[in-house]
Amino acid sequence: MLAAAARCRVGRGATDRDRAPDASPSPSTAPWLRLLVRYEASRVRIAPSPQRRSVLNTVVRSPGLRSLSPLRLLASSPPRLPLPPPPREARRHQSPTCTLRRADHAGRFCRRHRVRGPVAATATTTATMVQWHSYNPFAKRESHSAVSIRRYRALTLLSWALSVVSSVYYTVHEPHDGYTIRRRIWDQNYLYPSAFTMHHIVGEVYWVGLFVLQFGYIAHLFSWNADTVHHAASVGSHFIVNNLLHFAFVMLFVRSHFHWAELVLVVNFLNLSWLHVRHNTYARFIHAPTVTGPLAWTFVAILWNGALMVPHPHSLAARILGNIFIWSILAYGMVFIVIFNDYTMAFALSVLSAAIGAAQFKHQAIALQWIFAFVIMAILFILTVLVAVPTWTGRDLRWRRAAVTDQERAPLLNE
Repeated sequence: MLAAAARCRVGRGATDRDRAPDASPSPSTAPWLRLLVRYEASRVRIAPSPQRRSVLNTVVRSPGLRSLSPLRLLASSPPRLPLPPPPREARRHQSPTCTLRRADHAGRFCRRHRVRGPVAATATTTATMVQWHSYNPFAKRESHSAVSIRRYRALTLLSWALSVVSSVYYTVHEPHDGYTIRRRIWDQNYLYPSAFTMHHIVGEVYWVGLFVLQFGYIAHLFSWNADTVHHAASVGSHFIVNNLLHFAFVMLFVRSHFHWAELVLVVNFLNLSWLHVRHNTYARFIHAPTVTGPLAWTFVAILWNGALMVPHPHSLAARILGNIFIWSILAYGMVFIVIFNDYTMAFALSVLSAAIGAAQFKHQAIALQWIFAFVIMAILFILTVLVAVPTWTGRDLRWRRAAVTDQERAPLLNE
């Protein structure tokens, strides 16, 4: 762009003084031209060249360019040839962070000098997106700084400890504040029998295993492998929110605030579902304790707490609705098996279905709910084995190889 303008100036008879290599911008140069000169100066520092310096100084000293507008100069310039790759020590100037910082500076420049038009609108919008990206803890990032890694380590460890302590404390002790019915977690479970009452031993085993896996995930934040730390930090924001929401749910549930507890569960379900959609390709030691384990519990807890929330949860109408809604556990697990090939979700749902079936059989043997629960558990467990074994052995699933198999057998059929 500036090279074309320089050629126009040189063609009009620019003197040697105008093309002096040590020339500097005039104080009366237009602000937009100074911005372009500053950008060209940064490019010169990245790829130093005597010819580029000469062209730059010629453009700066040219008084005829002061009357041109930026749009006319852009329209009259030929396309820029690509620069050679910068040296190793200068590559940091072309990092994504530096690019976003330049876009932010451009937006501030347009607002300060009241530059209008499509260029200014684009720069302002880009600057706003850059600011939102820098402050958004859930945004995808190519890399994490050392400061953010330390923050993730501290907040993840504290939030996880808060979740574990609150769960263990209210499993053993009941609250002593407030004016509502206050019970321990599993006492609330048995105080209002419903179609989704769970067996406390199976539920405790599930949570102990989940907390152990989550501690292993936190240990990966302190790994020496940079890729492992990056993957663990990428899901850190959602995991911290999950721990805080689980703490809020426990505090509300043991105090019989079932409506507010249901709202917290729905919010956490949206948080974990978004996490699964955005980060479902990480290693299992990161994916299972932070995504599928809490998400499976949250989905079943919505049904469990929702049954306690309605009046008369042991009535005939509530039991019939429970016989219908329990099949949503199977449908939800099938979605993850077929679409995402995620056997960890199916296994977690099968364990929780077993908890429901054991409690329903103990409470009322002559009923359909415990039969449905054990059927769902068996189907999900079989699907888990059918998907997990080929994945562990490095083979693809049969339904994913159907098209390739048909193509390989086509010549044999013709013969």
